Amino acid sequence: ATATHVQLRGTYSLALAERVLGALTAAGFTVAEGGHILSLVSGVAYTAARDLLGGDQSRSQHTSEVTRILADAPAGQFALLGEVIADRAVAGTADDFDFSLDVVIDGLRLRLDRKG
Repeated sequence: ATATHVQLRGTYSLALAERVLGALTAAGFTVAEGGHILSLVSGVAYTAARDLLGGDQSRSQHTSEVTRILADAPAGQFALLGEVIADRAVAGTADDFDFSLDVVIDGLRLRLDRKG
């Protein structure tokens, strides 16, 4: 299953989704684009929530495998990946969520600018 498949439950969730779609279409996106954007943002939120609620086990699930492979590789072979792993050990889920939302918002602005 992918993180972008998130079930909305109840009329409150549907009302929230409707408001988001309304804002996206008012900004200039098509309904179809709004649906894609809603799925993308839901995926970002779902991943952040899963990582936050799952604690270290959730965040380290694939990080530990990458760390193991990096430890076996010749020194410096994957220097940039090593930095990413080291930074992720310090940075929190909120940092990931904020960065992801910033990237999504920046991308949406660019997409609207190209349409305009």
